Amino acid sequence: MSMFVAFDTLDFAKRLEKSGVPLLQAEQQSMVLAEVLGRAIASLNDLAALDRSLNSKINSTVLKLEGKINSTQLNLEGKIDRFDIKLRNEINHVKWMLGMLMAINIAVALKVFLR
Repeated sequence: MSMFVAFDTLDFAKRLEKSGVPLLQAEQQSMVLAEVLGRAIASLNDLAALDRSLNSKINSTVLKLEGKINSTQLNLEGKIDRFDIKLRNEINHVKWMLGMLMAINIAVALKVFLR
């Protein structure tokens, strides 16, 4: 990640020299600072590459999550269907038992009243 930085090394070195820094040291400091600034700033190409990489990772993550959501949905639908069948069977069983109880009660009532 490097980009050209508008940094005037000559002006910086002259300003250091005016403030009492020896010329050779001022020149070296300006060169080092220019190099550091050049490394610290990302170029447009660097940012575009990073953007592509992040978009690719985001899209990959979205696809994985959609797959997991679909899988979970199918799993839950299957469980709901199995529960529905079990519940219908239980309701039918209860209806059968209530019918038998009603028939027994009617039979007992008829026997008592028709004696």
